Amino acid sequence: MFDDNVLEYASKFYDFEINTATWINSGSNRVYKILKNGQNFYLRISTRKFEHIAAENDWINYLKDSIKVPILVKSNNNKLIESYQANEKTYVICLYHELPGVYWDKNDATTWNETVFRNWGNIMGKMHRMTKNYQPPEGSVKRPLFEDNLMPLEYYEAVPSVYAKMAQVQKEILELPRDIDSYGLIHSDFAQQNLLIHNNEISVLDFDDCEYGFFALDIGIALYHAIWWGLPEDNSLKNDFAFKIIKNFMLGYETENRLSDYWLKKIVLFMKYRQISALKWHLGYYKPKSLDEVVYNDYFKIYYDFGANIKFIENDIFYEECKIDENDFINPTK
Repeated sequence: MFDDNVLEYASKFYDFEINTATWINSGSNRVYKILKNGQNFYLRISTRKFEHIAAENDWINYLKDSIKVPILVKSNNNKLIESYQANEKTYVICLYHELPGVYWDKNDATTWNETVFRNWGNIMGKMHRMTKNYQPPEGSVKRPLFEDNLMPLEYYEAVPSVYAKMAQVQKEILELPRDIDSYGLIHSDFAQQNLLIHNNEISVLDFDDCEYGFFALDIGIALYHAIWWGLPEDNSLKNDFAFKIIKNFMLGYETENRLSDYWLKKIVLFMKYRQISALKWHLGYYKPKSLDEVVYNDYFKIYYDFGANIKFIENDIFYEECKIDENDFINPTK
């Protein structure tokens, strides 16, 4: 249970009136929009470990001179991170400057177009290039490793075919090599809901899931969601639009960072991993009485058909009207 006193505590250390705080969301964090001295800020209250949030913010600070990322505001104690304890819980508090831009809308060509896709890829490529030289402060706690937090297979015990598919995908992932050109600190949730778009330029939000992982994983997460949520309603246009997203994203990426053909072919593997992980999320959130149910996700404005998505996973299909394979990420100029 969230202790409402933490908001009052935060107001005293960041000098804002509580009545200016507008609740935004309460996923893994509780986030408020704050008005202070005529400017907007965002207050994040988390129950995650203080050391892990400090590691997240250190990496954001490393990126901030080259990429538009959330900039921390110091408290009255001259701290970038505050904490509050209540009922045996520790709440970690950060205040961020507002970033420019609006959220994407697939029906709005000003926020969902080839230039946006290319700039999105460019920013991710820059992050991957920069992470190769990033060193966390000596003695600090590092962000977690992706392979230490793989999706537990028991979530899929009710669907044996998906259990087997996820076991196969995870086995292949765990056998992959790791080196500086393929593995480092990544965003790990760089899908379009974590972008702000202003005149086609990209600001990056929500580093809450950042971890040490494969660069191909970061790309796979972004492109899986870009295509799942971002295709036209007209089935005859879906395939071409999916390749338009892939082509422009990868062209932007390669201006900043290059992956070998070996790793480009692994993007599909990580898209599969994300696809099966999305099924787990929907099973856990909606708790369907049968696997034939279809639910509507208000946040992402999509229908989720459990039966259809299970069949897609079984047959290595991402989207009914799209034929995507590992070679589609190589040489995007084709």
